[in-house]
Amino acid sequence: MRGWLAVVGLALVAGCIKSPTPTLVPIPAQEPQMRTQVSKPYPCRRAGVDYEACADTTHTDEWKIATERIKSADGIILGTIAKLDEDWTYDDPCGLVTILMKNCNGTVTYSLKVKSDSSEQWLWTFVLAYGTFGLWRGQPAIFVWHDLYIPRLFECKQRLAGGAGGMCAVDKLQTLTSDLDVLPLADSTRVDSIFASVGKRRKP
Repeated sequence: MRGWLAVVGLALVAGCIKSPTPTLVPIPAQEPQMRTQVSKPYPCRRAGVDYEACADTTHTDEWKIATERIKSADGIILGTIAKLDEDWTYDDPCGLVTILMKNCNGTVTYSLKVKSDSSEQWLWTFVLAYGTFGLWRGQPAIFVWHDLYIPRLFECKQRLAGGAGGMCAVDKLQTLTSDLDVLPLADSTRVDSIFASVGKRRKP
């Protein structure tokens, strides 16, 4: 009886725990911008210091970064997300105690199927636990992917927990690893031109 109550109690506690799964907050694909970041070093906080003149200002040209990512990409597709699911295959699973302590600091993997007028492409992306995730089913965008070799962490950890040895299996995935890998459809001509400048063509 006590064992059964312990299981029920554990289930009830688990039901009240905040899952490390990111919060879904749909965000349309964003146009790359010139971003300005202002930071205030500690000396700026002292009395008698010109606060504004003391600040450090950093300018970031996102189109410059996006251009390099497009040139180095392994593929591009213009389409709509038709399917979007969590994919535990590549996650490092957190135990219940770790989740209770909110120390699950790994990433959560999502697989998404993008469909264009004449083709489709499976992609994977990785989001920090407890963070936010902006992609959604039905979202239209330009998707710029890079091939990466990703270990099957979930399977590997289970095998190690069972006392089995050996290497972790690794899969070659088509990945989105930056906000600048998802661009508005209105940028398609510019993206195609950048991709073509290095002898590449996007997926139809």
